[in-house]
Amino acid sequence: MSKKVVFFQVSERSDVFCFVRQLLSVFGNEYVLTTEDDPEKCKDAGAILFIKDKCALVADKFRFHTQINVEKNTIVFDVGEEKHERGIKRGFSGREAFDTFRYPELEIEKTTRIAFEWAEKHGKSIVSVDHADLTEVGKLWRTVVQDVAQDYLSVDVRYEIFSDFVLQIINNSYNDDIILTNRLSGGIISRAFGWDDGNMVCLFNDTPFAAYGFDVRAQKQTIAEAVAVMLEESFDRPDRAETVRKISDSAIACGLENK
Repeated sequence: MSKKVVFFQVSERSDVFCFVRQLLSVFGNEYVLTTEDDPEKCKDAGAILFIKDKCALVADKFRFHTQINVEKNTIVFDVGEEKHERGIKRGFSGREAFDTFRYPELEIEKTTRIAFEWAEKHGKSIVSVDHADLTEVGKLWRTVVQDVAQDYLSVDVRYEIFSDFVLQIINNSYNDDIILTNRLSGGIISRAFGWDDGNMVCLFNDTPFAAYGFDVRAQKQTIAEAVAVMLEESFDRPDRAETVRKISDSAIACGLENK
């Protein structure tokens, strides 16, 4: 695994770049932090970092298929649709709007397996949130998740209808630490949790690395958590992830002022 970490489209002189470099410097020269504007030159890296404002750009340039929002002990996996058709056309009764989301079985299965693998390391429980009561996508989603669950018997899984699950969040009765859902529902759930400043992980098709995004306005503990998750998940070093968390908690690293 490459020990190169690329910060995508961020200046080396920026405060956030300097802060991340400080965090990684605790491990000597083992991790090489660079900045890069060309996506092709990022693909030899072990992981990349980016500012969440550039999420749409990262999605377009790197074609990620799974987005994960991480906040405290809760992780939201949401798989992106393979094809989204939308538009407004003239109909017999005036204008007609349409949105068509396509979720192939293999894409759902791929992300579901990633979510279950994370669950084996993080709490051993998953809640799968879908629209099985309303849509064919939701019915297929639930069927695929149920099939995959048979390969991960150590993980507890339950199935929730989207509207019921959002009510649980509102009523503070949610207890699971991993949520598996589609891109549209995942975005709504993340906003319901109030994660505008949370961390984001993007997993890419057929590549060995992930991207870790965060709000540049976030407190340095939030940025440090993104670096910690990167060390833990992309470099398989949970011990070093804990080191970064301790550094942030004790305010040894001081590259950014808390806002």
